[in-house]
Amino acid sequence: MIYYITDHGRGHATRSVALIRKLQLYGIKIIIRNSNVVDFLQKSLPGIEIKKGVTDIGPVLNSDGISINHNESIEKISNWINNINSISSQEVAFLKYENPDLIISDVSPMPLIAANSINIPSVVISNFSWYDVLTFLPENIRLKFKEYYDLADFCLQLPLGTEMNHFKKKYKVKLIARNLTENLDEIRKLYGIKKSLPCVLFALGGSKNKISFSYDDNIQIISLNTKFEDSITTHDLSDTVEGQNLVSIADLVICKCGYGLISECLSNGTPFFYLADDSHPEQMAISNELINRGINSRISFEDIKQLHISSQFLQNIPKISHDSIDLDDTINYILKLIKN
Repeated sequence: MIYYITDHGRGHATRSVALIRKLQLYGIKIIIRNSNVVDFLQKSLPGIEIKKGVTDIGPVLNSDGISINHNESIEKISNWINNINSISSQEVAFLKYENPDLIISDVSPMPLIAANSINIPSVVISNFSWYDVLTFLPENIRLKFKEYYDLADFCLQLPLGTEMNHFKKKYKVKLIARNLTENLDEIRKLYGIKKSLPCVLFALGGSKNKISFSYDDNIQIISLNTKFEDSITTHDLSDTVEGQNLVSIADLVICKCGYGLISECLSNGTPFFYLADDSHPEQMAISNELINRGINSRISFEDIKQLHISSQFLQNIPKISHDSIDLDDTINYILKLIKN
């Protein structure tokens, strides 16, 4: 099987790692195709074969790391789509050489075109599609996404996302996220986090905004790819591969509204605040689903500036229930397609 992971964002890679770890238990040979997080994938899945190659072009984000720059995105994505048939034709040679039984894509349409041309079954696994998200594109470009997604045998639709109703066949599956690799005491010891003191994790990767807020001296601040004003002392753990372990020991996570961190907060029962952009369909779909679950914890950069984080503040944050990780239904759909 060849597993294509979009070159846009890291949340796709973390959930792909979770699923690939499970698939490996079935003795399935897996080759990963990706170009933007190869080092992370190699560290997460030691010994797995990764064939570096561009898989996808996502939208360009503004300096806040959350909202989409529409003008730059239109130019970049339109160029990709207008050349995608040529790109997929080159991919065919790679597929003929590897001769896989199945293609999985999260969430690029490009490998679907290549797989269809040589009769290899393909599956999309995602919480959104580019057709649903890129609503600002010229309609003739956006409809190309729908055309190419139709080439997949079916879609496995994750929670926390858009409707994805354009797929000719789709099945809803349960939460996919990484399990912990160590117990809580071992995680704290590994990262130098004191169990006796409260801990807050900031994970605002991609944002160029410097974060400022006030906090009591006993609060431990962990940082994952987040910029802070110089007055704030943090444990910068941006090189951490198993970010879900950090989520598990945090009393609060402050993150972007994306599937990766939020799914791992839910699976660990860790309270979180999230930042979202009203004009981003995926973020709004996630936010709406969270509200339907009774989690109404959206904040803004301005709200963060007004925060004073103390032990009492953290104790007053509503608890959230654990959302179980369940890969079995997803695995079963994949195995049935391989056997057929």
